[in-house]
Amino acid sequence: MKIYAVDDEELALDMLAAAIREAYPEAFVEAFSNPEECIRRMEEDPCDVLFSDIRMPEMDGMDFAAKCQRLNPKVNIIFVTAYDDYAMEAFRIYASGYVQKPVTAQKIQKEMEHLRFRPDSEVKCCRIQCYGAFEVFDRENRPVHFHRSKSKEIIAYLVHCKGAFCTIRQLAAILFEDAPYDVRQTRYMQKLISTLQSDLEENHMTEVLIRNYNTLAIDVNRVSCDYFDDPNRSKVLENGGEYMSQYSWAEGML
Repeated sequence: MKIYAVDDEELALDMLAAAIREAYPEAFVEAFSNPEECIRRMEEDPCDVLFSDIRMPEMDGMDFAAKCQRLNPKVNIIFVTAYDDYAMEAFRIYASGYVQKPVTAQKIQKEMEHLRFRPDSEVKCCRIQCYGAFEVFDRENRPVHFHRSKSKEIIAYLVHCKGAFCTIRQLAAILFEDAPYDVRQTRYMQKLISTLQSDLEENHMTEVLIRNYNTLAIDVNRVSCDYFDDPNRSKVLENGGEYMSQYSWAEGML
């Protein structure tokens, strides 16, 4: 989910962006102190949700919102203001919500529950094959090249965890078994994750990976996967099939 935040006051903007990130740590959040800059960004890359202050010297918040709606009729606009006398006008332009300052993560979450246009989180970024050898295919159904085999193995284990977060240490234990988790291994894991993120970016698949502090997970809503989708996977194995055959840790996992 892509969220833009706009407020001409830097401190208020920092607080707004921080509250959004606290409420939705997996979202992409970009902050703008100038509404004109946000409009130029919207022309290139529309967002799903727009949080905007109403009183801004460069441009009235209502006019700004109307321009953004013309660029993207399905943008969800949530107004942020210290005043409560704009509510009726806000909803006149079909805003999705209205938050009074001071902004908190709880207020953000409450308004986001009632968006007029639900962000399309069901668009699949890739297809993942787990039965037989593990493989990742891009939107054109081409195998994705990973520059490091261990980076690909990280994706494999995260897929096996079906959206549950794994710590970097847990992943290291899977990839390197009994090797000590020391400074050298920590740095190597960071390199593997960095390479993995670059590989995903090259293939326009960055949404697949959810990264929080020291943890990683797969966004199961953004991938098509035989392991997730096939209700008869037990029969596949009974009939001689394999599961992620190139990884020893996957043996007997199902």
